[in-house]
Amino acid sequence: MLLHRVHRRFGDRVRVHGVVADNLQGLSWIRENYAAGSNVALFLGSSIGNFPTEAARSFLAGVQKSLNRGDKLLIGFDLLKDPEIMRRAYSDRLGVTAQFNYNLLRRINNEFNANFDLGSFYHVANFNVALGGMESWLISSKDQTVVIPGCGTFEFNSFEGIHTEYSFKYTEKSISELAARSGFKETRLYRDRKNWFADAVWTA
Repeated sequence: MLLHRVHRRFGDRVRVHGVVADNLQGLSWIRENYAAGSNVALFLGSSIGNFPTEAARSFLAGVQKSLNRGDKLLIGFDLLKDPEIMRRAYSDRLGVTAQFNYNLLRRINNEFNANFDLGSFYHVANFNVALGGMESWLISSKDQTVVIPGCGTFEFNSFEGIHTEYSFKYTEKSISELAARSGFKETRLYRDRKNWFADAVWTA
Protein backbone atom coordinates (compact mmCIF):
# COMPACT_ATOMS: atom_id res chain seq x y z
CA MET A 1 0.00 0.00 0.00
CA LEU A 2 2.81 2.42 0.89
CA LEU A 3 4.64 1.74 -2.37
CA HIS A 4 1.41 2.32 -4.28
CA ARG A 5 0.94 5.69 -2.58
CA VAL A 6 4.55 6.69 -3.27
CA HIS A 7 4.24 5.74 -6.94
CA ARG A 8 0.91 7.55 -7.28
CA ARG A 9 2.38 10.75 -5.86
CA PHE A 10 5.87 10.73 -7.34
CA GLY A 11 5.61 8.40 -10.34
CA ASP A 12 8.92 7.06 -11.61
CA ARG A 13 10.91 9.79 -9.88
CA VAL A 14 11.17 7.62 -6.76
CA ARG A 15 12.58 4.11 -6.97
CA VAL A 16 12.25 1.68 -4.07
CA HIS A 17 14.75 -1.10 -3.41
CA GLY A 18 13.99 -3.27 -0.39
CA VAL A 19 16.94 -4.58 1.63
CA VAL A 20 16.42 -7.42 4.10
CA ALA A 21 18.96 -6.69 6.84
CA ASP A 22 19.34 -5.13 10.25
CA ASN A 23 19.95 -1.38 10.43
CA LEU A 24 23.73 -1.38 10.21
CA GLN A 25 23.96 -4.11 7.56
CA GLY A 26 21.41 -2.24 5.46
CA LEU A 27 23.33 1.02 5.71
CA SER A 28 26.58 -0.73 4.81
CA TRP A 29 24.87 -2.16 1.71
CA ILE A 30 23.77 1.34 0.69
CA ARG A 31 27.27 2.73 1.21
CA GLU A 32 28.80 -0.01 -0.92
CA ASN A 33 26.24 0.25 -3.71
CA TYR A 34 25.56 4.00 -3.76
CA ALA A 35 28.97 5.37 -2.83
CA ALA A 36 28.85 8.13 -5.43
CA GLY A 37 25.64 9.71 -4.16
CA SER A 38 24.63 11.64 -1.09
CA ASN A 39 22.50 9.59 1.29
CA VAL A 40 20.04 10.42 4.06
CA ALA A 41 19.32 7.81 6.73
CA LEU A 42 16.09 8.09 8.74
CA PHE A 43 15.56 6.95 12.33
CA LEU A 44 12.27 8.63 13.09
CA GLY A 45 9.74 8.44 15.89
CA SER A 46 11.46 8.16 19.26
CA SER A 47 12.92 4.66 18.96
CA ILE A 48 16.34 5.85 20.10
CA GLY A 49 14.72 6.49 23.49
CA ASN A 50 14.37 2.74 24.02
CA PHE A 51 18.18 2.46 24.12
CA PRO A 52 20.05 3.09 27.38
CA THR A 53 22.53 5.95 26.97
CA GLU A 54 25.64 3.90 26.20
CA ALA A 55 23.72 1.53 23.92
CA ALA A 56 22.35 4.54 22.02
CA ARG A 57 25.86 5.93 21.58
CA SER A 58 27.21 2.57 20.43
CA PHE A 59 24.39 2.05 17.94
CA LEU A 60 24.67 5.55 16.49
CA ALA A 61 28.46 5.26 16.26
CA GLY A 62 27.82 2.16 14.15
CA VAL A 63 25.40 4.15 11.99
CA GLN A 64 28.02 6.87 11.54
CA LYS A 65 30.63 4.34 10.42
CA SER A 66 28.12 2.81 7.99
CA LEU A 67 27.53 6.12 6.21
CA ASN A 68 29.70 7.99 3.73
CA ARG A 69 31.40 11.18 4.83
CA GLY A 70 28.91 14.01 4.44
CA ASP A 71 25.81 11.78 4.51
CA LYS A 72 22.95 12.91 6.73
CA LEU A 73 21.01 11.26 9.53
CA LEU A 74 17.50 12.52 10.38
CA ILE A 75 16.69 11.22 13.85
CA GLY A 76 13.75 11.79 16.20
CA PHE A 77 13.86 12.45 19.95
CA ASP A 78 11.13 12.62 22.56
CA LEU A 79 12.05 15.63 24.68
CA LEU A 80 12.05 15.83 28.46
CA LYS A 81 8.86 17.51 29.66
CA ASP A 82 6.51 17.79 32.64
CA PRO A 83 6.49 14.30 34.25
CA GLU A 84 2.72 14.46 34.66
CA ILE A 85 2.28 14.96 30.91
CA MET A 86 4.48 11.93 30.28
CA ARG A 87 2.69 9.84 32.88
CA ARG A 88 -0.66 10.55 31.25
CA ALA A 89 0.77 9.68 27.84
CA TYR A 90 2.03 6.30 29.03
CA SER A 91 -1.11 5.64 31.08
CA ASP A 92 -3.49 6.75 28.35
CA ARG A 93 -7.24 6.35 28.79
CA LEU A 94 -7.56 4.09 25.75
CA GLY A 95 -4.92 1.76 27.16
CA VAL A 96 -2.79 1.80 24.00
CA THR A 97 0.51 1.65 25.90
CA ALA A 98 -0.85 -1.00 28.23
CA GLN A 99 -1.91 -3.17 25.29
CA PHE A 100 1.52 -2.72 23.72
CA ASN A 101 3.02 -4.19 26.90
CA TYR A 102 0.41 -6.93 27.29
CA ASN A 103 1.26 -7.96 23.75
CA LEU A 104 4.71 -9.01 24.96
CA LEU A 105 3.10 -11.63 27.20
CA ARG A 106 0.65 -12.55 24.46
CA ARG A 107 3.51 -13.24 22.06
CA ILE A 108 5.35 -15.36 24.64
CA ASN A 109 2.15 -17.39 25.03
CA ASN A 110 1.68 -17.75 21.28
CA GLU A 111 5.28 -18.36 20.26
CA PHE A 112 6.54 -20.37 23.25
CA ASN A 113 3.29 -21.99 24.38
CA ALA A 114 3.52 -20.26 27.77
CA ASN A 115 0.57 -19.76 30.09
CA PHE A 116 0.66 -16.09 31.11
CA ASP A 117 -2.79 -15.01 32.31
CA LEU A 118 -2.94 -11.46 30.96
CA GLY A 119 -5.86 -10.67 33.25
CA SER A 120 -3.64 -11.29 36.27
CA PHE A 121 -1.24 -8.46 35.42
CA TYR A 122 -1.81 -4.73 35.32
CA HIS A 123 0.21 -2.02 33.60
CA VAL A 124 2.03 0.74 35.50
CA ALA A 125 4.10 3.56 33.99
CA ASN A 126 6.25 5.95 36.00
CA PHE A 127 8.92 8.57 35.42
CA ASN A 128 12.35 7.66 36.78
CA VAL A 129 13.89 11.02 37.70
CA ALA A 130 17.39 9.62 38.21
CA LEU A 131 17.47 7.96 34.78
CA GLY A 132 15.53 10.66 32.93
CA GLY A 133 13.02 8.33 31.34
CA MET A 134 9.71 6.55 31.57
CA GLU A 135 9.51 2.98 32.80
CA SER A 136 6.75 0.50 31.97
CA TRP A 137 5.91 -2.44 34.20
CA LEU A 138 3.45 -5.30 34.25
CA ILE A 139 2.56 -6.02 37.88
CA SER A 140 1.28 -9.38 39.07
CA SER A 141 -2.08 -8.99 40.81
CA LYS A 142 -1.71 -12.27 42.74
CA ASP A 143 0.67 -15.09 43.60
CA GLN A 144 0.93 -17.15 40.44
CA THR A 145 3.06 -19.62 38.51
CA VAL A 146 3.94 -19.20 34.84
CA VAL A 147 5.42 -22.00 32.76
CA ILE A 148 7.41 -21.25 29.61
CA PRO A 149 8.27 -24.60 28.00
CA GLY A 150 11.96 -24.89 27.32
CA CYS A 151 12.75 -21.94 29.59
CA GLY A 152 11.45 -22.89 33.00
CA THR A 153 8.85 -22.22 35.65
CA PHE A 154 8.53 -18.73 37.10
CA GLU A 155 6.90 -17.84 40.41
CA PHE A 156 5.38 -14.37 40.73
CA ASN A 157 4.35 -12.89 44.07
CA SER A 158 1.53 -10.39 44.37
CA PHE A 159 2.74 -6.94 43.27
CA GLU A 160 5.93 -8.37 41.76
CA GLY A 161 6.71 -6.63 38.50
CA ILE A 162 8.06 -7.42 35.05
CA HIS A 163 10.01 -4.46 33.73
CA THR A 164 9.03 -4.25 30.06
CA GLU A 165 10.32 -0.97 28.69
CA TYR A 166 12.47 2.12 29.12
CA SER A 167 11.73 5.28 27.17
CA PHE A 168 14.51 7.77 27.79
CA LYS A 169 13.88 11.48 27.19
CA TYR A 170 16.30 14.04 25.83
CA THR A 171 17.19 17.71 26.18
CA GLU A 172 18.80 19.88 23.52
CA LYS A 173 22.08 19.54 25.41
CA SER A 174 21.94 15.75 25.67
CA ILE A 175 21.09 15.49 21.96
CA SER A 176 24.17 17.56 21.08
CA GLU A 177 26.33 15.47 23.40
CA LEU A 178 25.04 12.24 21.88
CA ALA A 179 25.79 13.49 18.37
CA ALA A 180 29.37 14.38 19.30
CA ARG A 181 29.99 11.13 21.19
CA SER A 182 28.68 9.14 18.22
CA GLY A 183 30.98 10.83 15.71
CA PHE A 184 28.36 13.06 14.08
CA LYS A 185 28.27 16.80 13.57
CA GLU A 186 24.94 18.29 14.62
CA THR A 187 23.59 20.32 11.72
CA ARG A 188 20.11 21.40 12.75
CA LEU A 189 17.38 20.74 15.31
CA TYR A 190 13.66 21.07 14.56
CA ARG A 191 11.21 21.21 17.46
CA ASP A 192 7.42 21.22 17.57
CA ARG A 193 5.54 24.23 18.93
CA LYS A 194 5.10 22.71 22.38
CA ASN A 195 8.77 21.74 22.56
CA TRP A 196 7.78 18.14 23.24
CA PHE A 197 9.53 16.48 20.31
CA ALA A 198 12.54 17.14 18.10
CA ASP A 199 13.97 15.94 14.80
CA ALA A 200 17.72 16.41 14.51
CA VAL A 201 19.79 16.52 11.33
CA TRP A 202 23.30 15.19 11.83
CA THR A 203 26.18 14.97 9.36
CA ALA A 204 28.48 11.96 9.23
